[in-house]
Amino acid sequence: MKLIIPDIKSTKGYLKEKKETILWLGGISLTAVVVFFLLYLPLIGVISRTVQRWHTTVQKIDESKRMIAQINYLTKQNSLLKEQLLKFNRSLTGEEELSNLLKTLIESAKKSDVDFISIRPLKERDKERHKELPFRLELTSKYHNLGKYINLLHKSGSLIKIEEISLSSEKTTPPEVEVKIGGVAFFIK
Repeated sequence: MKLIIPDIKSTKGYLKEKKETILWLGGISLTAVVVFFLLYLPLIGVISRTVQRWHTTVQKIDESKRMIAQINYLTKQNSLLKEQLLKFNRSLTGEEELSNLLKTLIESAKKSDVDFISIRPLKERDKERHKELPFRLELTSKYHNLGKYINLLHKSGSLIKIEEISLSSEKTTPPEVEVKIGGVAFFIK
């Protein structure tokens, strides 16, 4: 068996080639890292922002589609609100306000089985932004029906303040009370 001893000259050449190869690989790796940080990293940020804007736009489009789908409902609601506003404005101006007050007082009495003795409007008071119309009511009713009447006045939407109320009992069957109510109706100018 023969032992082969490498030639020192050829070993030096091999090492030199190996160093050059390692330097080349290191240079290429360093270049790749620099290219990545200089080119691709900013591109990733741009792509990320673009995707984010795209998602935001898609969300806005979906929201717009939902609103467009509700347009008929919203239009109907708008019409109803306009009608309510017109009714409210009509009830707050001119002679119609007194007519509406009287109508409210009478209809509430009929619904609650309350009988009027008298309705007396008092002198109107003109304030800066509204008018006040004091009134006196005299009526007869069963006690529970009186509560129902006052509740109906409250729910009527008219601006009415009951300032005083007095009850006197009549010995009747079924028991009834004679009621005197002092109140004020308010009307916006």
